[in-house]
Amino acid sequence: MKGYVIILGIVLAVLIVGLGALRFLSSTAEALLEDLDAVGESIDAGDWSAARASLERLQRRWDEVKGVWAVFIPHGEIDLVEESLAKLAAAVESENLTLARSELAGVRFLIRHIPENEVPSFSNIL
Repeated sequence: MKGYVIILGIVLAVLIVGLGALRFLSSTAEALLEDLDAVGESIDAGDWSAARASLERLQRRWDEVKGVWAVFIPHGEIDLVEESLAKLAAAVESENLTLARSELAGVRFLIRHIPENEVPSFSNIL
């Protein structure tokens, strides 16, 4: 009986930590996407100085969360986000509208995809 209680406690602890991680990933992804929207609005308006400022804010937020994300998701995905952010920064710095929009779409996809990919489902369990 004592063994069952210990096992149940461990299972509950794993579930609670897992749900907390999913919540953290989702909320931080939403915040990052909001920052990306600000960058996109500035790019579309042709306000490159505002785009640079929004991108700096996004980079600071990313630097705050990437260490925690690294605990829950594969490092390869974090590297992809880092690479896309670097390309976006270069496009904004060179004021290349087409490239900036392209990289912005890529970063949006990655940041939206990561939390969605972590949600348990039959397709990613089997």
